[in-house]
Amino acid sequence: KRDRWERHQFLQIDLEEKDGRLHAVDLAHVAGRWPNFRDWLISKSGHEWTGEAVRGRAEGEGINVEALSATSDGNLLIGFRGPLSDDGGVLALEIGLPPTADDEPVLVKKHVLPPLDLPHIPKGAAKTLRAITMIPGEPGRYYVLLGPKGYEKEELVLARWDSKTGQLSKATPLPKDFVAEGVTPIPGAKGLV
Repeated sequence: KRDRWERHQFLQIDLEEKDGRLHAVDLAHVAGRWPNFRDWLISKSGHEWTGEAVRGRAEGEGINVEALSATSDGNLLIGFRGPLSDDGGVLALEIGLPPTADDEPVLVKKHVLPPLDLPHIPKGAAKTLRAITMIPGEPGRYYVLLGPKGYEKEELVLARWDSKTGQLSKATPLPKDFVAEGVTPIPGAKGLV
């Protein structure tokens, strides 16, 4: 049975900074909506998906979007927990968003983050992209949260990714049993949440 993707839609809301925090301007007003994301991803993104990725459930071999980030160029990075690329790397698609709701997004670039094979990283960890966020002041560089493909006990790795060179660096395993769904820099501080 195919996943019910209609429950997952991209929504765009307007934010403003007030008192050092981001606030939604008006949650009653949705600035943009992308309800046919799955159809676009399969048929118009420019990426060739296997039959299993198209038919499979997100929990198995199917398409599983888990990470989103803006780029310094105003595009959207979409990171996948699955499926993996042909060489076992982690897939991220850079999407150019349309100027109006009537236009289609376009694939700007397909990124493949290399598989991590380091002695201090547990085997099976760091195989998929769980979260991604731009590093402030470093265009094209991102913090990434990598984890196992399945739903076994989490072993997460925090790393830096350079989208221009494709390389991962400063890979650091997070404490055992640490669970995280995202990563973001703390505004005005040298830390991550």
